[in-house]
Amino acid sequence: MIRRSSLESLRRTRILLDTSFILPFFGVRVKEVPERVVDAILKTSGRITYLYPKLLIPELIGKLAKECIKARRAPDFLRPAIESFLAQVDVVLVDPTSDHLLLAMELRRRGHTDIFDCLAYATAKYEGALFLTLDHTFVRFLREQGFDVSFIIDCEKFLSLIRDKVLHDMT
Repeated sequence: MIRRSSLESLRRTRILLDTSFILPFFGVRVKEVPERVVDAILKTSGRITYLYPKLLIPELIGKLAKECIKARRAPDFLRPAIESFLAQVDVVLVDPTSDHLLLAMELRRRGHTDIFDCLAYATAKYEGALFLTLDHTFVRFLREQGFDVSFIIDCEKFLSLIRDKVLHDMT
């Protein structure tokens, strides 16, 4: 059992998930995402606040549609997962603010071509969340452009955070 103070600390932990980490909620495995990371996200859902920007839903739908094409399945089988996702069962969907949009546009203006990356970064920054991403190229771009990358975490940092905040407090 997790101690009460640790549980409260976990609930204050906010992590914005890049789309690669959302896909497993729909049964789509991403080979670059270690299974132990997927397991940790699923096990800590409800104890950690996971965020996803609403403006990234088109990226998610595009990737899910591609999976449907690969699997030769009609998308209707995803209905329960989509309804659960939209009901914000495991992940809080974040509405955009003008700050999110302006920073995303500035990142785009500075040369990063993936607007979804820009929106995710801006949302994490202004929502005070850690940003879990696999995109090392984007992180390098941010660093080179002088943007704060201190709140960006990779899979190993995420697992370390989970170990530090959850596993050693379990009895």
